[in-house]
Amino acid sequence: MESRPRRFNIETDQGIEAVREQMLYPSSQRAAYTIGLLVFAVLIAYIDRQVMGLLVTPVKAAFNLSDARLGMLQGLALNVTFGLAAFPLGLIADRGNRIRLIWVSAMAWSVFTALSGLSTGFWQLFACRMGVGIAEAGLGPASYSMIADLYPPHARATATAVFYAMTVLAASAGVAIGGLMIDLISHTAHHLPWGLGGTPLWRLTFFVATLPGILLASLFLLQVEPPRKDHSIIGVIPTTQISLMAFLRSNSVTVTRLLCSLVAASIGVDGLFLWMPAILNRNYGVSPAHSGEMLGVLFGIGTVIGIAIAATLSRSLRGRWGVLAPLQVLRGAAFVSWVTLPGLLFVQGLEQALAWVLVYTAVSVVACGVGPGLMMTMTPQHLRGRIYAIYIAGVVLAATLWPTLIGILSDRVFNGPRGLLLAFCTVVIPCSSVAPVMLIKILEPFRRTIESTTKVAPTVSGSD
Repeated sequence: MESRPRRFNIETDQGIEAVREQMLYPSSQRAAYTIGLLVFAVLIAYIDRQVMGLLVTPVKAAFNLSDARLGMLQGLALNVTFGLAAFPLGLIADRGNRIRLIWVSAMAWSVFTALSGLSTGFWQLFACRMGVGIAEAGLGPASYSMIADLYPPHARATATAVFYAMTVLAASAGVAIGGLMIDLISHTAHHLPWGLGGTPLWRLTFFVATLPGILLASLFLLQVEPPRKDHSIIGVIPTTQISLMAFLRSNSVTVTRLLCSLVAASIGVDGLFLWMPAILNRNYGVSPAHSGEMLGVLFGIGTVIGIAIAATLSRSLRGRWGVLAPLQVLRGAAFVSWVTLPGLLFVQGLEQALAWVLVYTAVSVVACGVGPGLMMTMTPQHLRGRIYAIYIAGVVLAATLWPTLIGILSDRVFNGPRGLLLAFCTVVIPCSSVAPVMLIKILEPFRRTIESTTKVAPTVSGSD
């Protein structure tokens, strides 16, 4: 007997949604390859960004620079321009070809990295680092916008969380690879042709750091732009294209609370990377090299644990909360990471301090990892790049202000070997408290935002 094709009931079986996903989204292998390529792009960007930090000593000697000017090269020149360029490049990501944007960005930051090696003075090097910051600002908006078009809504939070975790690992790997690259160049420079063997090591390092970016750009030339999709994938007619200002006005509560909470959560994560080596050195006598090795391993393990927790919780809560499940994960993780912070003041000995680092890293990754996916879920497709750019601008502004405040408190208020630790907690604990506070009453506003952009209410139960 000829078997009859299976009939789907959209209310009970969700078969129609599965068919739509097969038609509208690329295969899982193709999507995974694209994310892998984006992670590679982040890794190359971090190598070009962080190579300056590894070359501080020879650059300082070459141009007779003060520490203040070195700080300008690593902070003002790179981060501020990165934040300012994120919005216009986010607009290009919303309206143009994202693959082409990443290709141009990779070529641009490679060129500016090479020009850094040709600099003959501080202001030339400053301008080149500005160019690197501007070029790299296009990578984030384009990446998250594409990921939202590679995966259906129920898988999007996990995909963006995995991508976020991989970027954290790429940041750590970028430092290690940069160090290995410098070591390799120092041992092989005398074999270079065309008189390059006599070129200063720091110049050669900038030149070599351009090569991976050119390879990356070549790989993106072979990529195809993913078709843009909107909320119509869940069986509803998308709304007319609302302007950015209209979207911000009508969803001000949702956007403000979500973005402010994510910026506040990022302060703790960034603070961990920036200050823990110095805290371990001053409080427990750990050398910078040893602390870097230990923290690198702990950051990596914590990141893997955090992303596993985020994916598991999002999946287990989906049955009750639907597309709001990642938001519930964010609320819980933001609160737990905040109450975990004061524990650093009470640890006794190096082992407890390292255990605290592992726990805090894992919880923080849970919170920060689901954030970009929530941004993509609440935002219409044609605005995703700019909303992400606004978030990046907030992160950059915070990263410009709070480290300076910690330094001032450590220098002028707190004394002794625990001064930096006390200054860190004095600034980071109150700042991080903004995240759980902002998320207390966000479920209903977030629900209304999704309704307004899809003309359908997400399937959830429960309330704030």
